[in-house]
Amino acid sequence: MRIIYTYDTNNGENYCSGYTFVDGFVYSANVSVRSCILLGHSVEIYADSHGVKFLKEKLLDSEKVNFYVVDFSRFNYDRRFWNFAKLVNYSIQTSPFIHVDFDIVFHYGFGLQTKGQKNYIITEMRRDVDSMLYSKMFPEIEEKQDNIICSGILGGDRIDIFNSNFRKAVTFCANGIHKNVRFDHLVGIEEYHFTNIVDNFSDAKVIELNEKTYTHWQGSNKWTRFGKDIMAYYNLYFNT
Repeated sequence: MRIIYTYDTNNGENYCSGYTFVDGFVYSANVSVRSCILLGHSVEIYADSHGVKFLKEKLLDSEKVNFYVVDFSRFNYDRRFWNFAKLVNYSIQTSPFIHVDFDIVFHYGFGLQTKGQKNYIITEMRRDVDSMLYSKMFPEIEEKQDNIICSGILGGDRIDIFNSNFRKAVTFCANGIHKNVRFDHLVGIEEYHFTNIVDNFSDAKVIELNEKTYTHWQGSNKWTRFGKDIMAYYNLYFNT
């Protein structure tokens, strides 16, 4: 399977990608990429020029990764939407993919659920949300979504759905639209609005990944909460 990542450093201003210090990100990225390669998946990383240069130096498997430079700055978007680069990445794909975050390690069986599938979206397990919160952001959505797709792992062969959501993101995430941008806004455009398109305006089937095939170090304070686990995988992959 074709596994893709996004890495936007904001033109070299932030290399941490959700971690409190850059080395934590580097350890996690190495573990994630190595776990993909060991399972036989092809790995592609879409990043700004600073990100490509940095990862070519820091990833121990960089010679096995295909890197693509993306100029995210060509879009007039509010930089507080730090997930906008992922939405760009989804939209420029032309063949089936699974997009993953660098805080995920993969186990045997990951991706096998896509074998032979057509007309599908693949995702982590769905999660329940307060639809009233997001309905205020997207009043045009008549069917409220109480159970939404999770984008830590997200992909499929329905590129048209990703493109449709991106067209909304271009206006929703534009500069000058929101006085305050909360994490809910990021979830709203990447997951809530996307789920509405999938469930109510497409015939795509949603495949939820087997939770035994991956581990997701999700959320804030990653190194405090998961640092020991990340280093255990790192030592297993690179120091044995």
